[in-house]
Amino acid sequence: MWTREEQFIINRLALVQKPPQSLNRLSLENLNWNSFLEHSRRHGLSGLLYHYCQSPGTKFPAPVLDSLRKEYYHNLIQNTRLLKELDNLLENFEQKRIKVMLLQGVALSLCHIYPSPGLRPITDIDLLIDDENLSLARQALKDSGYRAIPLYPDLFCRKNIVIDLHTSVANLSRISARRYAVNLPNQRLWEQAQRIRGSAYIPDINDLIIIQSAHLQKHSYSRLIWFMDIARLMEKYGADLDWDKIWLRAEEFNLQRPLYFTLRCLKALLNYPLPIALKDNPPGCKLNRLENRLIENLICGNRVEKMGDYLYFASIKQFKQKFLFIKENVFPQKEVMSQVIRHSNPIIIAYGYIIRFWQSLWYGLKLFGSVLNKRPKASLRGSLIAEAISSTRMGIASLRSQ
Repeated sequence: MWTREEQFIINRLALVQKPPQSLNRLSLENLNWNSFLEHSRRHGLSGLLYHYCQSPGTKFPAPVLDSLRKEYYHNLIQNTRLLKELDNLLENFEQKRIKVMLLQGVALSLCHIYPSPGLRPITDIDLLIDDENLSLARQALKDSGYRAIPLYPDLFCRKNIVIDLHTSVANLSRISARRYAVNLPNQRLWEQAQRIRGSAYIPDINDLIIIQSAHLQKHSYSRLIWFMDIARLMEKYGADLDWDKIWLRAEEFNLQRPLYFTLRCLKALLNYPLPIALKDNPPGCKLNRLENRLIENLICGNRVEKMGDYLYFASIKQFKQKFLFIKENVFPQKEVMSQVIRHSNPIIIAYGYIIRFWQSLWYGLKLFGSVLNKRPKASLRGSLIAEAISSTRMGIASLRSQ
């Protein structure tokens, strides 16, 4: 279940634009402020909360506001530095004629969906590179003073700035069996991509909605900021979004499930006004009982670890491909396993495989156990969260006038 502090965070994001008497309905008593700050950081919401908590009628303890303020300015300084470095990198890539597509936080930043760079943390620079340009990109980064992180040949670091090179959105270089669940060739993204400068692109906005939904699934819906990103994309580009095209593209990429999960959560969990009516199942597929139960659990805050992997599994149609997907997830390539356990010793890697097997078995039992359990209760979610996020759009809109 959502903790009381998480419920309070979601409500505070929404109720900032309501009259003071509405704000006062949220009791500050019995809140664990250390837990509040921890959840704020974990969900990537400290920057947003710092702005929202300055609304009239808000009375937070001074140390809490001070901690949020520090997080906001840390984001602002780090993101400004990171985006300046990105500009230098793109100039270098352009000189070497390396075609690159920006993903995740840096792509969202260039879409300007948040009024200030300090409102959303960016932890690294994610770049999509075609296979034929990967060695050139690696060399370009080394020429710029970056060094590959041990055990991670496509992760580069310099002065606390991390560059993550991807050759596919689904990270097929790590788990190649994901190709059975996701049919997203880079060429299809390049065809619709928007050029921002030289040889640098960002995905088409319609594709970006799908990509961010797939990113949420990949990380098992673990952070609220990623839901906010998609809500903000829909907020800013609502008139430019072609939902018929989005669903067709999602079906082509076999990514209807993550898109559908995300929209259902935005509607049921965040009470976000969707621009389309959702049916009982996403186009082109039917959710099974476990998938529906996972959505119910997610909405109530009972997120199940590794649920993203199960949703990949559910997207695979052939039995043999399902088996290969399970096999590679439980027993990945040696290079990937060394990254998981962060060690290259063969004996330690062997023990890592044994531990991973039992962990996978445990996660599987938890997943299927969620079907047998009673339906999750809404608890405080019904009285707090459902009302809260209905004002999220108003909350963020207020920042534009500041």
